[in-house]
Amino acid sequence: MKFNKIIAITVALLAFTSCSDDDVDYNSNGGVTVEMADATLSVEENVKDGLLNVPIVVKGNANGMVKVDIAISSPANEGAIEDKHFLVTGKTINIPADKKEGYVEIFIKDDRFKNPNHSFNVTITSAEGATIGAIKSTTVTIVDNDQTLYGRIQGTWRMNGFDGFSDNALKQRYCTISGVPEDMDGFGTTLFLDFTDDDAIALHVEAKLVKATDNSGQEFDAIAISCPQKVGTYSSYDLQLFGSDGNQIYGGNLLAVINGDESEIIWASQMDFAVVATAGSQVAGFWDYYYDLSWDRD
Repeated sequence: MKFNKIIAITVALLAFTSCSDDDVDYNSNGGVTVEMADATLSVEENVKDGLLNVPIVVKGNANGMVKVDIAISSPANEGAIEDKHFLVTGKTINIPADKKEGYVEIFIKDDRFKNPNHSFNVTITSAEGATIGAIKSTTVTIVDNDQTLYGRIQGTWRMNGFDGFSDNALKQRYCTISGVPEDMDGFGTTLFLDFTDDDAIALHVEAKLVKATDNSGQEFDAIAISCPQKVGTYSSYDLQLFGSDGNQIYGGNLLAVINGDESEIIWASQMDFAVVATAGSQVAGFWDYYYDLSWDRD
């Protein structure tokens, strides 16, 4: 996740939406309170889209806006650090009269390093249009997902290699690897590879984290993809993933080796990565074709 991009977007939104408090009708009814919805929350380091919404609740019948200002603090030991481990997009939350909740929007940074769980506090410091209730603060714990290779391998990877149609090097192509929740079947082995940077279609590939051996019997970690499998649709066509030698398409396994420091994934299969458009049992043609693939990440 690029924090600088998020910051730029936030600044741009503020530039267009800022207005004077004199233009806002704040709640004037009595008996309205505002407080954090939860005293504690936990979030996985690799939370979907990197986004955590920390809820703030309004109690009572407001007839206008309630404005809440919050502050961020961290414990002295093992505390999460703002702008390093997470980013808060805004510290003033405006809750309209017809809403009972507002949210502190927080982006969580997912690294690939083992570290302890760490926490931070979101605290209401002031409110306009309401009094502050009993729960003034939420302690958020970021749960590290990098204790196992299964967790560390997840994230966004940059695709390096060549386009089989043009023989040009791939540029700005990415794949996001994700897993399944700990309480579901497949946790620890099942992976999903999502290719979402193609303007025409998103591809979704299921894979497995496996142990493989080379000719000398040396064991290594790898990602195995079973072919063929349906990975998307376009118009009336199914998009199927196969291995290919550039002419024919084949079933079987595509294998990608994870290097020792887990910074690179190298496609070790003799077959290349080919996505084929099919209509029933008929092959209409190649959709994507890549060779000499390796992936890395920042």
